[in-house]
Amino acid sequence: MAFRVRNSAATDGQSAYEILGVHEGATDESIRTAYRSLLEKWHPDRHKDAPKAANDMTKRVNEAYAAIRTAEHRSAYDQASRRSCAGSSGISAMIHDQRI
Repeated sequence: MAFRVRNSAATDGQSAYEILGVHEGATDESIRTAYRSLLEKWHPDRHKDAPKAANDMTKRVNEAYAAIRTAEHRSAYDQASRRSCAGSSGISAMIHDQRI
């Protein structure tokens, strides 16, 4: 698995945990449940009056979930977040690019 670092203006400095509304000790299942709930909530078909906002939020949710969806991902994300505390934080500093 390779990780690539990239700045994402779509995150407004929020961590992946904050975007998904879960705590750092959350289980895979609770993260997955929060992810699915947010995707349903922000589905563009539910926000026909603001499709760009819905698409932006869906992108944020997908990036956050990709970063912390498994224990292995969370460990790498947490380590990268600690290293980048002086600069940007959380998901804004990192997007995972899986190659398994």
